[in-house]
Amino acid sequence: MMQRKLQELQVLLLANPRQAALLGVLVLVAAGLWLRALATGRPAAEAIATKAASGAPSSGSAGAAAAPSTEAGGAERPPLRIPAPAPLTRDLFRKTAAELALSNQMEPQQSEGAKSDGSVVENPDQTESVDEQALARLVHEEAARLSVRSIVLGANPVAVIENAASQERPAVVRQGQVVGGFTVLRIEQGAVTLRKDGVTVRLGLAGRG
Repeated sequence: MMQRKLQELQVLLLANPRQAALLGVLVLVAAGLWLRALATGRPAAEAIATKAASGAPSSGSAGAAAAPSTEAGGAERPPLRIPAPAPLTRDLFRKTAAELALSNQMEPQQSEGAKSDGSVVENPDQTESVDEQALARLVHEEAARLSVRSIVLGANPVAVIENAASQERPAVVRQGQVVGGFTVLRIEQGAVTLRKDGVTVRLGLAGRG
């Protein structure tokens, strides 16, 4: 039976030389791969057999052997003891007598240092005096825009006052009335006394100086 198959194969190959050549190439390639597998597999098998015969411990056994030594080394070390903090004997936010005395001494020095640096220490009385002077000067400047044109004395005196800062006609005022922001206090012979913001101004009749 086998011989018959070989004869049929031989007939087919002779009938088609191209297929015969391709089959021969495939047979050669398969043979080469088989020989290469045999060559690489033999050294690996020999190395495994040599390692087993020598009795070398595996990595797992080596780690297991090293673990007890580490544990043994750790057991020999003395335990670390941390002392407990001492209880507080005083209030941290309360100053002692020495600290209070030192702070009292520092305050006068700091105030003197501020003065030596050229800073101005304001006096309330002096500031108030300066403000009053500035206010009086401003009121007098505003009063300079007013001029008394005429005065009529009698039971109810009347004065005619012109405001240079206003386009309106001169105002006829009596005592207690307001002109240009000023209150008329008195109307007398040749002068009118006015007041604004607590500042008193006396205006003479125009043309008399």
